[in-house]
Amino acid sequence: MNTSRLSITAIAAAAFALAACNGSNNDSSVVSTRPSFDATEIDKSISACQDFNAYVNRKWTDAAQIPADASRLTTFSVLEKKSSDVQLEIAQKGGADVYSKLVQDFYRVAADEAGPERAGGAPLAPQLAKIDAIRDTADLAAYLNGPVGDGRAALFIMHPFAGEIDPTVNVLNVLAMALSLKSRELYLNADARPTRDAFVASVTRSFMLTGMSADAAGAAAQKVLAFETKLAEATPAAGEASPDDSGEISLARANQISPNFDWTAFFKAQGVTPPATIKLSSQKWFAAMDGMIKSVPLDDWKQALRYAVIRSASKYLSKAFRDEDFNFYGKTLEGRAAQPALSARILDNINNTEVLAKAMGVPFQAKTLTPETVAATEAMVKDIRAAFRARLAKSVWLAPQSIQRALAKEEAILFKIGGPKSGPDISDLKLPGTSWYDNAMAVSKFDAHRWLLQVGTKVDRKIWTFAPQEVEGAYSPTENSIQLTAGILQPPFFDAKADLAMNYGALGAVIGHELTHGFDSQGSRHDATGALADWLQPNDHTEFDARVARLSRQYDAYEALPGLHLNGKLTEGETTADSGGINAGRDALIARLAREPSADKSIDGFTQQQRYYLAWARIWRQKMTPEYVRSQVATDPHPIGKFRVIGPMSNMPEFAQAFSCKTGDPMVRTPEDRVTIW
Repeated sequence: MNTSRLSITAIAAAAFALAACNGSNNDSSVVSTRPSFDATEIDKSISACQDFNAYVNRKWTDAAQIPADASRLTTFSVLEKKSSDVQLEIAQKGGADVYSKLVQDFYRVAADEAGPERAGGAPLAPQLAKIDAIRDTADLAAYLNGPVGDGRAALFIMHPFAGEIDPTVNVLNVLAMALSLKSRELYLNADARPTRDAFVASVTRSFMLTGMSADAAGAAAQKVLAFETKLAEATPAAGEASPDDSGEISLARANQISPNFDWTAFFKAQGVTPPATIKLSSQKWFAAMDGMIKSVPLDDWKQALRYAVIRSASKYLSKAFRDEDFNFYGKTLEGRAAQPALSARILDNINNTEVLAKAMGVPFQAKTLTPETVAATEAMVKDIRAAFRARLAKSVWLAPQSIQRALAKEEAILFKIGGPKSGPDISDLKLPGTSWYDNAMAVSKFDAHRWLLQVGTKVDRKIWTFAPQEVEGAYSPTENSIQLTAGILQPPFFDAKADLAMNYGALGAVIGHELTHGFDSQGSRHDATGALADWLQPNDHTEFDARVARLSRQYDAYEALPGLHLNGKLTEGETTADSGGINAGRDALIARLAREPSADKSIDGFTQQQRYYLAWARIWRQKMTPEYVRSQVATDPHPIGKFRVIGPMSNMPEFAQAFSCKTGDPMVRTPEDRVTIW
């Protein structure tokens, strides 16, 4: 689960926090009719003690077929498809409420396939003309400082979040632009030359679609690669970002870091008062970008900006633009065989905006979320929290003072379940209705303006970051809050018809996972209020870091593909949370069974404790293209699914006991090698 989710809009290249709204009138179509666990899916040709992931998931993996328009098939993607089916019904023929109508109006215009073909690349002309008009570095700085959300190229993405110094006030978080190739290594490593060549060829063809000659487009594409390579060189390696490089700083300090990019002028250009502080994702990156304003030839800048405009708008343009974008980013980088259907692309656009995602959340939540599900989840949260607190209180490596602070922090965590209680204010949003591009622009401007107006205002912890239609659980360190969306409160994570072990091993362990994020490498540096504070005793921090390092080394040894090892440092937050979550969920199940002994029964030959581990393993079923595997290992803090099964369980003597595993079995680490953090 992510501690946060940032999405880049196609137009503004700005980060959106997805939120959602409440409703009623539940649709029984979302209730599972399948058994809570199909024991015939177990692969009995391999022992649970040999490879528990293969034992539970290999039959499924062997039979699974990745859809042609996807790069992976996972438990999450199956539920996302289920969510999309509900959303599509809302977008095409939903209710008459204002939120459904807004979604329907946006969808109807975007579904006009003939419109983009008539327009061709014409929608790009105004933005390309602005770039053509840049004559010197002063013009360049003015362009970069221009209004967010008007379709211009942007070098960073942004969104307000609770501040690190004062978590009661919203601070603008500014993140470095996502690299086109996703991974800095694809720019810098010699063996990635074929990918870079394919990128240059794709950029060349994109430029030619705007009227450039082949020779001019090829030369411009080389400049784009050189420009992005400079940014890649300044980008921290995955897992190596330093807190000292990314903290909240004064606006005056930000202007010292990037003197050619005037942050005060930027905020004034947006029509808002410059804030006292902002948070830069990497001061090193922003300093490098700022230096490039003077050191990189102006025409190189202009070509890079042109390509950013083309790429960000391609999904709204004619088939020629869409095909070119997909052929590189979909096929080459992710291994997809076909483009998603138009309906899926429109829903993706809706869910990568704030106001439309919130609007979609109103009818979605009404159709899918029952009061009974919320009540059952709240009861499970109570059990998991009690188990987690008991583990904190019994910690063998924390000093008493640290234990008390940890308990205070846990007690302060706010849980948000299902979705928010009210819908967004859409009274000022006007869709032009003339084209998908124009409507997307209007939404982009609307969202960007709303974000900037939030900077400096009081934080409302009840506001949701995720839309209820997402399949997601998440912890926010600065809010000290956890969200569980309506999308995840369904089988196989939660099933009202399932036995306790199935629910505690899936959703329960996820709840424990999110709780543990409050005490992982990032969360452990925020106190109960969300403020950045070193509340662990010095010796405790030393021990914590040592245990995390040992866990990271375990994951370094895993191979996702032959010769492709995981990056344990990159994934340490998630692996810490997986371990803590499974421990807390198991303890909560044992306590619940003690209260309800009649529920402690074997089913299909598996005890409740065995079924608990089966449930966790099942939610991490994955089948992915090799291209996607390489991308995830290089950039994603979440480990490949199979290692979220064998990694934590190999450290747990309780797992070994449940399946009668013995010392020497691959799923059993020696006591000296085991790592337990929480």
